[in-house]
Amino acid sequence: MKIFRLLIFVFATGAWAADRPNVIIIFTDDQGYGDLSCHGNPILETPNFDKLHSESVRFDNFHVAPVCTPSRSELMTGLYAMRNKAGMVPAGRNLMRRDIVTMPEVFAANGYETGLFGKWHLGDTYPHRPMDRGFQRVVWHKGWGLASEIEYDNDYYYTRYLDEMEVKYSDRFCANLWFDEAMKWMDQQIAAKQPFFSYIALNTPHSPFHALEEDYDKYKDQVDDPNVAHFFGLISNADDNYGRLDSWLEMRGIKDDTIIVFMNDNGSSRGDKIYNAGMRGKKGSGYEGGHRAICFIRWPNGGLGAPRTVNNLSHITDILPTFTDLLDFDVPETEDPFDGVSLKPIIRNLDTIDENRKVIVQFGGRVRPQKYYRSCVIWKNWRLNGEEELYELGSDPGQKKDVSTQYPEVVRELKRHYDAFWASIEDSID
Repeated sequence: MKIFRLLIFVFATGAWAADRPNVIIIFTDDQGYGDLSCHGNPILETPNFDKLHSESVRFDNFHVAPVCTPSRSELMTGLYAMRNKAGMVPAGRNLMRRDIVTMPEVFAANGYETGLFGKWHLGDTYPHRPMDRGFQRVVWHKGWGLASEIEYDNDYYYTRYLDEMEVKYSDRFCANLWFDEAMKWMDQQIAAKQPFFSYIALNTPHSPFHALEEDYDKYKDQVDDPNVAHFFGLISNADDNYGRLDSWLEMRGIKDDTIIVFMNDNGSSRGDKIYNAGMRGKKGSGYEGGHRAICFIRWPNGGLGAPRTVNNLSHITDILPTFTDLLDFDVPETEDPFDGVSLKPIIRNLDTIDENRKVIVQFGGRVRPQKYYRSCVIWKNWRLNGEEELYELGSDPGQKKDVSTQYPEVVRELKRHYDAFWASIEDSID
């Protein structure tokens, strides 16, 4: 019924414009905010990502979920993970509701070709596979990565992968494969003068830490932990691949009319041992280091103004509503409005979004979280972790001092906001 509804929507709108900008999202796995040299890392070198940083609108107060599945589901739907249902990595809780319209479905309904290259992690079997949720071209792996249970015998260097549903074997390093396949497909779209949405979702630098030797060698003598050297090596490889992509965009003459969004999915899983931008927490944590993330947006011909850093509170659920607003998309009606908001006013330097905005960071299952690591309510510089801990990041960016007893009115305000959210999803929790 849903597919039929979307087909009617496509043909009714006639939304097949050939002059739309192309869109590429690059999404790294387990790289943290501090795992970039442009963010102050003293060891890691990321010259290509640093160049993108210098060319972009940079959201410096941008938040994701503390682990990978909920971040991916929030990106794809514009809805909080607890609302879209893909709120946890294991336990069968990595599947989005079937009645939700996804990002690739919205792009397809507005005349774009859609492609996924790399990690999906929102369902391996029908009807939850990426081709079931709106991607027309899919080159991917199953599970959470190349060492997950379903991919236990796979390899970073000679990757077994799925071309749609056909099993193939690569002689290339996994991240190189995803970028190669994405550029090959995008070349076809350029030849056909067809706008495209390309989602390059890496499974690196997530464990297992198997960097290419030349990348590992850059860091092996600079850190004590070999896993950190491999972790940095994997990020170096991603940086090189982005550099290849950027050169390819220029060579193909589409760089100025292509939107690039670069993000990571959660806090660092290894880099925090070296540098964490002064934040407390890492992957899996409700503290700032678990969910503050990278978000660079570049569109040279998009009227974005000068490259700059903006500090407005923003969230991964904002990306889909931002695209729909920025590109003037028609969106099928759905039961749930977006939890995210459009960042177009900020990106176009027209205005700011609500300074009083609050957002919720949460992952998990059936129960309302009580502890810091499951949830965080964000408002200005305030962070309510769980039900009890309150931090004010303006004076305490490392979240060392719980000030909940000094500011009970702030605790009450943030609890009221969370209570309203929980009330909106409680009946659907199972």
